[in-house]
Formats: sequence, C-alpha cells, structure tokens
Amino acid sequence: MPTQTDPKSLGKVLVANSGTPVPIKAAAFIVRNFTIQSDPLNAGTYMLVKDIAGNIMARITKGQSFTPPQPYPLTSSGFDLSQVQLDTDTNGDGRFVTYV
Repeated sequence: MPTQTDPKSLGKVLVANSGTPVPIKAAAFIVRNFTIQSDPLNAGTYMLVKDIAGNIMARITKGQSFTPPQPYPLTSSGFDLSQVQLDTDTNGDGRFVTYV
C-alpha cells in the first residue's frame, strides 16, 4: 500500500464502450483511499462507480467528484482499484483518478 499522504494521479481512466464497466487498474493495486473527478469535456452526462460484484458505489455527473466513505468494505487493508469499475453513458468518456 502506498505510504505517502499526498495524492498521486492515475490520470484519466477511459471507458471505451458504454455499458461495459472497466476496472480502474487491471491488476491488484491497494490504496488507502481514492477520488474520481469528472471531466468537464466528457460528452455524456454521468458515470457509474461499481464494485466488482456490480454494486453501484456512486453516480457521478459533470462537475462532481466521488471519494468513498471510510471504511468501505472492499478489502481489509484498503481499496483494491482492480475491484472498482467505471461505466459511462457515452463511449469514450472517462474520469480522472487520484489516490493516497
């Protein structure tokens, strides 16, 4: 798990096909917490944040961000970003992700 307290950026995570959720990270990546920030240039109106079981954690619209409340029971040591998925209403939209 990262030990720094300053947020680190994962950049923009894109969803190629609306309706097909993509994990924030392809492999296990444990973090203490994360924030998803909307991109004002997205064409669509919302993005869903889901856990690996498909449960909706948040619905983010333009101008919004999402940081999960703690503790959110994804893992005992933090959040595994390979178990957190993004989905959009428009192909090619994405969100910026930071973590600590």
